[in-house]
Amino acid sequence: MATTMPTIEKADVFTAEDIPTLKAFAEPLRMRLLMLLDEGELTVKEMAAKLDVPPTRLYYHVRILESFRLLQVVSTRMVSGIEEKRYAATAKSWNVSDDLLGNEAVSEVLKAMFDLARVELMLAFGAGGPPPGDASGAVPMLMSTKAYMSQDEAHEFNRALGELIGRYTTNERRPDRKEYHATFTVYRANMRPGDAS
Repeated sequence: MATTMPTIEKADVFTAEDIPTLKAFAEPLRMRLLMLLDEGELTVKEMAAKLDVPPTRLYYHVRILESFRLLQVVSTRMVSGIEEKRYAATAKSWNVSDDLLGNEAVSEVLKAMFDLARVELMLAFGAGGPPPGDASGAVPMLMSTKAYMSQDEAHEFNRALGELIGRYTTNERRPDRKEYHATFTVYRANMRPGDAS
């Protein structure tokens, strides 16, 4: 018999307000779990099958994410005398409180984000097919660039890019759509402490 748990309404954004919470998702596998659970409810066994890792490797990470309310149990059922839990993410995306931006723990989050992107890119490169930059391939865009912008132009660029990202990241999963991941950052170069203006 399945038991449905009282759920926390899924937020648009979960903001890490303290160092322990920040460290809870500063790990590539945990980030993958949160992205996976954003799509729907899964058991640890189902997560393991989708990520191609043993379930025993996930229990520790799931417990950490649950303890920091980054995911929640949505239902339970007994399977061969063992309680099986279904989990869901508590937010659609995650960010860091402005108060923590100068903290060294932010470096761990950035490392985890870029490590995850690197691993996924290497898998995409290994899949074969058209070269990076070909819209029909596994990596439709691979780019690093620089631009010279006034503050007003940087605001406009940010707004336009955010609008474009929002247009495509709200799409529903369907059989005719493939899943794409992207990591975006635009930052001022050659910055030194106290150079924020």
